[in-house]
Amino acid sequence: MGWRGWMASFAIHLSLTPWAGAAEPAPVTLGMSAGSIIGLTVSGLFLLGSLVLWGLLLLEKRKVRRQSAEIQKLRDEFSLTSELMRRFAAGEEIDFEKALAEGSPESQTSPAPVDTDNLVGEVRSKMAEISRHIKHVQAELVSAQEAKGDFLANMSHEIRTPMNGIIGTLNLLNDTGLNDDQKSLVEIMRNSSYSLLHLINDILDFSKLVSGMVTLEKEPITVRDLINETINLFSYQAAEKGIELCHYIDDSTPATIFADRQRVQQVLSNLIGNAVKFTYEGEAFVSFSGREVITEKGARELILHCSVRDTGICIAPENQKRIFDAFTQVDETTTRKHGGTGLGLAISRELCRLMGGDIGLESEVWKGSHFHFELPFGGFAEADPETVKARARRKKILAEKKIVVLCRQPTLASLINHLCLRYGIEAIVTQELTPHQMDEVIQMRPDALIVDPAGQPQQQIGRFCGQLNRHGIPWVGLLTAVDRKPDEATFAEMKVDFCFKPITEEVLMDTLCNMLGKDEGYDAKDDPLSIEGARTFAKQHPARVMVVDDVEMNRTICSKILKNLGYAEIAMACNGAEAVEAVKQVKPDVILMDLQMPEMGGVEAAEIIRANRELRRQPIIIAITGHALTGVKESCLSVGMDDFMTKPIEVGTLKDVVSRNYGKLVNTAA
Repeated sequence: MGWRGWMASFAIHLSLTPWAGAAEPAPVTLGMSAGSIIGLTVSGLFLLGSLVLWGLLLLEKRKVRRQSAEIQKLRDEFSLTSELMRRFAAGEEIDFEKALAEGSPESQTSPAPVDTDNLVGEVRSKMAEISRHIKHVQAELVSAQEAKGDFLANMSHEIRTPMNGIIGTLNLLNDTGLNDDQKSLVEIMRNSSYSLLHLINDILDFSKLVSGMVTLEKEPITVRDLINETINLFSYQAAEKGIELCHYIDDSTPATIFADRQRVQQVLSNLIGNAVKFTYEGEAFVSFSGREVITEKGARELILHCSVRDTGICIAPENQKRIFDAFTQVDETTTRKHGGTGLGLAISRELCRLMGGDIGLESEVWKGSHFHFELPFGGFAEADPETVKARARRKKILAEKKIVVLCRQPTLASLINHLCLRYGIEAIVTQELTPHQMDEVIQMRPDALIVDPAGQPQQQIGRFCGQLNRHGIPWVGLLTAVDRKPDEATFAEMKVDFCFKPITEEVLMDTLCNMLGKDEGYDAKDDPLSIEGARTFAKQHPARVMVVDDVEMNRTICSKILKNLGYAEIAMACNGAEAVEAVKQVKPDVILMDLQMPEMGGVEAAEIIRANRELRRQPIIIAITGHALTGVKESCLSVGMDDFMTKPIEVGTLKDVVSRNYGKLVNTAA
């Protein structure tokens, strides 16, 4: 019998049983025994108790559900808080009060609170307190970041200003007629100054990278000029250590790229500087090549590949990953031989990654190390028309000439041979000359010789060069940065010239053309790629120039650099206010404007000059400053300045900036 049957029986039993106190009629038993009636009564009571218990359990279950909902609500609020904290730590700007209000489970329909109300209230109170504290900390962080940016900007300016004076003066002094001792001392000071500047830059740049304050510029860069300029920075250091520093630029290397010149040069300087620094004998060889790729979007992209190999100390496999960490060197003991901060490679890797590439490393015991990187750029694979014409003119003179190359260093000898083949020269390479071979060379009567005296018996080389002079055979001697170039008067009647190592294609081929092409009217001064041709820059870009700087030293150095480029009309101003007035009288074509000056800064002066409608032609305004931080260039361009340079001033950078903006003068009526 089911429970429904028992309920029915129990109901019949109740309806047939009289109430207490009533007359007692004869009991109606429906044929059931007394035992059966008692059994039904007990069963009914048991069922009633079960119903009461079931009701109590149902109420408890609902209570548990409400409590579970409250617990889940707490969990959701804690999860929301954790997620907001994670996003805030990642640098996201968050309105905590709004986010908590929108994401709170209370904003949705939920069961009425029970015993957990007080706990929920306390948690929300704590979360509101945490939110207020986070906002306060966030404001302090923003303030600290701004203070750090201001400090780095001021430090950059204050450090670069005197360094500009030191390096600029030494560069100018190096171009004057110095004797052997004087040149040696100047080179020591110059290289020490660059080392100090690189050290300072590393510290400032690491701070900027950590703070996320580094942004990359995009400007056209002549790759060959950038490479040669960077290599020359380490010529004296390599010569002092007696190692051969060579570089080769493959024909596939892009002629022009759009990139951040300072950052690309910084990566190159770190890798080349390390190669020279950690090599005690042998060589450091730097090579460049390029290739063109098509991106997934169909755009054309140029890839610049750089390889830096050395025969220096190897890097153990367990150190090859660690060496890219900040403040890390392979030898970190107090007796280490090499100085430095351990930041160079860490900064170089981060900069390469910012530019879309990366740095790789291979190193073998007893063979040295090989660092390499590839960076994608926009640009032009082909050289500019002037460069193409200059090479064609040189090839016309040098093609089919026979030249003997005397060089003991295999890499340098191979490099010279390759450059000769590029210009159609028949090169005969020999590592050393016996007396018999000397006679053979004289009888051969080559068109010229290239002689590297390094590692050769000095007396034997002296006798051989004397024989070349007596027989009228032209020769080019290769000198290191620590050597002194012989007095021209000594060789006035001889066909002799000298080149300093590391040799470049332009300098070596220009020297050969000067000796072998005079009969064909060749003059290096007409060659824009030659050293002499650099001094005619003003003829190609004629302009009246004004230099605006409150530091007399900076004005003097800048004016001398301009004079070396051929400029004669150079006006001066000590601050922005003087510049504004001088513009009305002098009417300059190009203004080199410092930014931080008393009375009136460069930005304010540029604004006033741009607003002057009385000027028949607006000048090109180039900002020159020690500030090298993000946002400075943007503020200059926003007020109408045309370009931006950081101190110390490099001749190559100045020429590039003037060249790329010069068209604004040509296209504007005077």
